Amino acid sequence: LPEADLWQRVGKGTPFELGTDREAYPQDRILATAQRAAVDPDELAELLAAVDPAVRYGSLVRLRTGGENSRGLPALEAAMNDSSANVRLAAADLLCRLGREQSALAVLERGLFSAEPYVRLDAANRLDRLGERTDPVRDSLRKALEDTNGDVQKVVRHALRD
Repeated sequence: LPEADLWQRVGKGTPFELGTDREAYPQDRILATAQRAAVDPDELAELLAAVDPAVRYGSLVRLRTGGENSRGLPALEAAMNDSSANVRLAAADLLCRLGREQSALAVLERGLFSAEPYVRLDAANRLDRLGERTDPVRDSLRKALEDTNGDVQKVVRHALRD
């Protein structure tokens, strides 16, 4: 479960309370996706239609672990408009790695300026790992150096490698 999703689900409660609430945290469905060795690109659209964002996110993680395949491109492109920031960022990251940086970098760039600190950190980490592919968004990375979160600043400094 990505941190941004975890803390959104927790709300005013605690992680322990979340873990015992089967409705707020459908652990069986999430684990079933997470424990798959890989997601076939032909299954991706169905998994990305799941109600729970953790299932949608997990399918993207498994797709990546199982190898990147262009058959899943339409589903990945649609996932960049998902209601979950973590799903949007994971889809954009995969698309960048598949050489489809143009629209995907814009999604990662927007993530740098989210109101949620864990989303900003996730976006910064993903941009950092993409290396030179992030050159078109370097101005935004420089602006993100002013982030109030020290972890985001640290990752952005590394991503800039100036």
